[in-house]
Order: sequence, then C-alpha cells, then structure tokens
Amino acid sequence: MKLARAIALIALSSFILIGCNKSEQFTGTAPGWFESSDMGPFNNIVSYGSYLIAAGSQGIFRSTDCGLSWTAADTSLPSGYFRVAAAGNVLVAADNGPLGAFVSTDSGATWVRDDSGFASIAGQPGYYPAVTALAGYGPDVFIGFSGSGLYRASDPATVWSTANTGMGKSAVLAFGFLGTHIFAGSADGIYHSSDGGNSWTAVNDGLANNTYSPGTIPPITDLVATGTKIYAASLYGSVFVSNDYGKSWTDISAGLPNNKGKAAWIAARDSLLLAGDSIGIYLTCNNGSTWENITDNISSPGISRIFISGEFIFASGSDGVVWRRPL
Repeated sequence: MKLARAIALIALSSFILIGCNKSEQFTGTAPGWFESSDMGPFNNIVSYGSYLIAAGSQGIFRSTDCGLSWTAADTSLPSGYFRVAAAGNVLVAADNGPLGAFVSTDSGATWVRDDSGFASIAGQPGYYPAVTALAGYGPDVFIGFSGSGLYRASDPATVWSTANTGMGKSAVLAFGFLGTHIFAGSADGIYHSSDGGNSWTAVNDGLANNTYSPGTIPPITDLVATGTKIYAASLYGSVFVSNDYGKSWTDISAGLPNNKGKAAWIAARDSLLLAGDSIGIYLTCNNGSTWENITDNISSPGISRIFISGEFIFASGSDGVVWRRPL
C-alpha cells in the first residue's frame, strides 16, 4: 500500500532555494488560491514562458502572477490526478491513467491526446497503466508507466518509443538530471544513463546500507541534483547522496526527526537540501549532519508535495490548500 500511495504522489523532482534560517514563515493562500477541497492537492509546478503551470488532482492550471491567482488551463481535459512537464516548445501532461499523455503547443490553453507508441492494457486498446513519472530533459520527454516501463519522445507531438534497455519494465517513480547524466528512481533502486536514455545501468551500491530498511534496496521516490551531487529519497524514509554520478550512495538521513517511512520528497540547491514528508518539511545546510524542521505554521493535516517556481517555495497540503513561502 505504501508503494501504491507513493506512485500516486510522486512526480517530477523539484529544485528549492531557501536561506538557512526560519525568518520567513509559510503563509496561507490568499483569495484566488486553491483553498477549497474542489481543487485538491498539487502534483507539481513548472515554469513555462510567462506562466507557471500547475498540475494536480483537478487538472492543469496557469498563473501569470507568481501563483497569486490561477485559472484552469483547459477544462476539456478528462478528470484525473495530473502531472506536467516542459520540453522544448511544448508542454506534456499525464494523469495516473488510463488515458496516457496529452500535449499542448499553446502554453496549456488547449491539449491534444498523444498516445502513439504506448503499449495498451491487454484487451483494452487505448487504455494504459498508471503513469508513475514524467519529466522533460531538453527537447526530450520521459514517461514511466506501472508495469510497462519507460518511454521517450524527442518530439512529444509525434511518436513515443520504449527506452527500457538495461532496466526492463521497472516502475520508474522519479527522474534526476545532472549535466548529461540521467537518473531514474524506481521500485527496485536507481538506474543511470549517460547516453540520453538509450541505455541504463543499475547504480545501487550503498542503498542497502540505510537507516530504516537495512539490507534492502528501497524504492526511490524522488531524485534531485545540485552541483556535482545527486540526492535520492526513499519510500522507507532514508535520504542518500552520491558524489560520483551514482557509483556509490551514502545515507544522510540519520538526523531527520521522526523520519521512518516518510521523506518521500527532496529538493536541493547549492549546499541546501530539503526533505518533505506527510507531516513536515526539513532543511539541512551541512549535507545531512543536522536537520531543522521548517514546517512552522502550516496547518494542513499533511504535506503531499513541495516544489519551487520563480521566487517562491510552494507546499501542497493534503487538504487541497497550497502554501507559499518566499525564497
């Protein structure tokens, strides 16, 4: 059940920038923000041209004022728990299934279903397994499906093709990008590609040496890169760092308070790393030696995602309230 819940929540890795202090409090959403239960939690936000594009349980929304107000991007999209990615001149959206992907070439104003190349569920043409991850990388888009593996499109308005060489049909839950190196977090660890996703190699050395599931390689729910480091968060609560492009991993989560079974989301910038879970958000400025709770006055009963766009950190409450904090 934990893995199924993580698949429903995990989306693109998010880069967060924050000072190492708690002088700025989180503040509840102002009028025009998504405060009602009709909106539901967010999955992720991406910056695209002059817009912030947000995806979540009620579809795709756009903002031109740094998240102060939002409008539905296209109400013709089917209902679903969406995530969104930007690649080149297009936006790609996908829900948790079974309709596959949608493409927009007009900043999210309209969307067209784009499922050419996907493997349908047996006996159900045009219906697909749940989407577990979606990310843009330059002109490419990568999309992961539960049970049918990873697909890639260099022109997301044309045809998708499988990109599973070396990983089989592992359920990819997150992506991380460090220069020309691509990392995929999955239900059975981490895979690395240095050729644009043409081939993958498992890079799990050190993942079993963790605080909360020792001896077991945990499902990897989030990845984020900064500088020459790549960080990974696991379903079982451990946070890892690699300084050698994934060749080895070190658990840095021992100082996280009440951490076991949480720490599903991370974000990093320079020497700063944040870990988010169902009850709070934590900050370290010393690579995990110590952690500080910066949840402050968030009153939502749980946090379902953290992300950044523009000059703000956003935290998605499980009750549908969105919280914003200046960088």
